Amino acid sequence: MDIVHTYQAGIGMSDRDYYLKDDARSKDLRAKYQKFVAKMFVLSGYPEKTAKTAAAEIMKIETALAKAQFSRVELRDPYKNYHKMNVSDLQQLVPNFDWKTYLEELGMPINEINVAQDVFMKEMANVFEKSSVSALKYYLAWNVISDASSSLSDDFADLSFEFYGKTLSGRQEQSPRWKRAVSLLDHTVGQALGITYVNRYFPAEAKQRMVELVGNLQVSLGERIDQLAWMSDETKQKAHEKLSSFRVKIGY
Repeated sequence: MDIVHTYQAGIGMSDRDYYLKDDARSKDLRAKYQKFVAKMFVLSGYPEKTAKTAAAEIMKIETALAKAQFSRVELRDPYKNYHKMNVSDLQQLVPNFDWKTYLEELGMPINEINVAQDVFMKEMANVFEKSSVSALKYYLAWNVISDASSSLSDDFADLSFEFYGKTLSGRQEQSPRWKRAVSLLDHTVGQALGITYVNRYFPAEAKQRMVELVGNLQVSLGERIDQLAWMSDETKQKAHEKLSSFRVKIGY
């Protein structure tokens, strides 16, 4: 069956440990991340003082969310990450978040859901409830800015790469925009684009030629099996059974 599931998220850096560890690199990353967030706000038209305030508030929220997240080891435990329940039970588990309205607005009027990290969901709602309205506005604005940065002008894309590409991941050079555009298309509408490509460059006749070619290869391989001196008749029979069970998938 198909089932909707929740998953811990909400932090700008990729791993909770970046927010929680006290080693020198983690502290340095946190400082650089906060400066990066502030610069992105300035690029988006916010005054510099407001941008610094926003970055500080965002760091508080994301750190609180990171504290509630499962570790990498905990995420590998399938039982710890499976909590199937009715939406009404989820509402009781996390009462200070209006799940019914949230799911309806997403266009998902569902009855059951897998709350993968139930502890995180409870703490997530607590963090948002305790945060000021202005802090939440900064946090939501940051999510919009960050998500859109790769599609905005080069100053946004370059600043984002400076932190996420170089500082966080160690990459030295950003892919040209045309490659990033192709990658985005592949990720978002890859299946639809693939159908268009196949219709133009790989018609059914081409597929049929390849199917026949592979069929001829299978016949040839069967003849080679029969000629192998080191195989017993029983082993050859098993080899033919395996050969005949191959499922040929050509192109699409």
